[in-house]
Amino acid sequence: MKVVFRWPATASRLGAVGTIPPGFTRSYSYSTASRLVTHRLFSKGSIYLYLDDRPTDQPTNRPTDQQTNRLNMNIIETHSLTKKFGDFKAVDAISFGVEKGEIFGFLGANGAGKTTALKMLIGLLKPTGGSAMVAGYDVEKHPDQVKRRIGYMSQKFSLYEDLTITENVRLFGGIYGLPTTEIKEKTAKLLDRLELAPYAKRLVSEIPLGWRQKLAFSVAMLHDPGVVFLDEPTSGVDPLTRRQFWDMIYEAAHAGVTLMVTTHYMDEAEYCDRVSIMVDGRIEALDTPGALKKQFGTTTMDEVFTRLARPDQKVNHVD
Repeated sequence: MKVVFRWPATASRLGAVGTIPPGFTRSYSYSTASRLVTHRLFSKGSIYLYLDDRPTDQPTNRPTDQQTNRLNMNIIETHSLTKKFGDFKAVDAISFGVEKGEIFGFLGANGAGKTTALKMLIGLLKPTGGSAMVAGYDVEKHPDQVKRRIGYMSQKFSLYEDLTITENVRLFGGIYGLPTTEIKEKTAKLLDRLELAPYAKRLVSEIPLGWRQKLAFSVAMLHDPGVVFLDEPTSGVDPLTRRQFWDMIYEAAHAGVTLMVTTHYMDEAEYCDRVSIMVDGRIEALDTPGALKKQFGTTTMDEVFTRLARPDQKVNHVD
């Protein structure tokens, strides 16, 4: 058995082989297409531990046809996806796939094309060329089906500030088409989980930014989507709230939700399972954070990003 430690945003990730340490309790069970096994998640406070139940005699050579089919079942998949505005290519033939339950970092400097690509993936922009499938539906042919199966949180606050917390949750529950009884139940659970029940009748404009961002993320997941797109979700919030927000992202991924995250914080790129970096409309790098740092001979994702997006800049800082 292989034990892999994955710490939340408060620390780095480690790998080890051994048994379950004392004090850890079982939290979740989940599987990913690439590993073809069920994993068990144990927790102790904010520390998470994965136990890989892969049998020791499992073949490691050629996969079976059934395994190959599962490997190809990406919940997000693009092939030469392109968007042109006149003669300008904002997105230039990008191809990638994202698995169920994966935290996928989608990075790029301002103007690199990542926001345009996101808008195509959520059905708001029609591609000029290529194709994209999200949650089993073609984004060009079936944009409404895609929208029903995804959650989206924009980099600007996406709730109504002149409504109360409860009114916002119930409004979006209705927009998502949830039954009234389910909206009431989920509203109560959401407020309790976020510890916002005492403030349920406050206007959203009256609560701190960090609370708003966590509320917005929870509302984006109110209808149990299989995929959630987060466009710079922690922009402008304090470090503690950022850590708490990433704990929420981890929890969603552990439950099988796929999360595609854009961020300007390079330390957050370290928390993703894989990262892509866009430059001038093209994906110039895509791999795990560890593999990218090894490939470019660096110790931080900040340095990797700078080498690709700003080759003439020698400082290790991203605005």
